[in-house]
Amino acid sequence: MPCSLLAVTLSLGACVDTSTTREPTGSTQQMDPNTLVGMRGRNLDSEMASSGFKNVGGYKTDAASMTTWWNTASHQCISVETREGRIAKAENIVEGNCQMEPTADASSASQSGSGTSTESSCKTAVAKELGISNPDSIRVLGSESSQAGTSVRVSAPGAQAPWACVIDTDGSVSRVNYTAEG
Repeated sequence: MPCSLLAVTLSLGACVDTSTTREPTGSTQQMDPNTLVGMRGRNLDSEMASSGFKNVGGYKTDAASMTTWWNTASHQCISVETREGRIAKAENIVEGNCQMEPTADASSASQSGSGTSTESSCKTAVAKELGISNPDSIRVLGSESSQAGTSVRVSAPGAQAPWACVIDTDGSVSRVNYTAEG
């Protein structure tokens, strides 16, 4: 392993292995989620922020805390499970699971009202599923449009994990599901 100029200049007596040096914030380089496993949970926020990630959601169960992280520059979505104060599991997940910044298409759809109607359709479908009379008590966490339709994530009162809906291009809700495992 070659020594870096900095290591030689500072006379540290040892070379620094730059192969594991983290990319700067905003980098398009993807993080290996396995590097997080075993880390103390209290260090997760600063580690992820320094790698360009933003916490976009989470929930708790009796035994674990789940958080979802999004890096806009690298388009990477990571799910992290913390148990007994340590990261027990970290994995890449589909981008649609992360709250995304709207694209130009989604932004114009939202301004024309169609983005709002898909979110409203999801809130109504989840409310019906849960027997909630007021769909406005359900909060939209995020949505993402594609050629196939729109994926919407919502938070319902009393739910420990988000609900997800898929709205087809014709505006009909084709799927509603609770995202918690088990």
